[in-house]
Amino acid sequence: MSPPRLPRRLIAAAHLAGSATLVVGTFLPWLYSGQRGLDIYELGQAAHRLEIVEERWLIAPIAFVPLILVLSLLARWAGRRMLTHVLGLFAAGYTAAGALALRGTGLPSGRGIDAALLGSSVIAVGAVAELIFTTTRHRQSPAATAAPRRRAAPEPPRSKIS
Repeated sequence: MSPPRLPRRLIAAAHLAGSATLVVGTFLPWLYSGQRGLDIYELGQAAHRLEIVEERWLIAPIAFVPLILVLSLLARWAGRRMLTHVLGLFAAGYTAAGALALRGTGLPSGRGIDAALLGSSVIAVGAVAELIFTTTRHRQSPAATAAPRRRAAPEPPRSKIS
């Protein structure tokens, strides 16, 4: 029995909702410094200035997460599902890894981490759902799909006339 099919529009809507939630989450406070909340972009700049993270390339991609998600949505619109998932899962995975790392520090965290993790989860679940529920079955060879041949009627036994 094959799994039930989900409409692609439902999965596209989930991808859009997850992307929007993730982007909004990056602008919400992730950590607090005194009374001031810091979003992920401000945290990246502070980490670089304070030399907590010496390698700028480790934190630079966060600035491109909204752009990557927009590109993934454009890829979906253009019908490029694989590119959609590669871009979306990269942005979701990168942001979720940062959110989980900051959550594990024990510092007072804001709602941005929760929103980013929720958006990342929705993107990941949508990608897996699309792979499971909307993939077409592998095409079989024409011989496998052709109607079976009828067997010829057995030949009557030949008489042995000498």
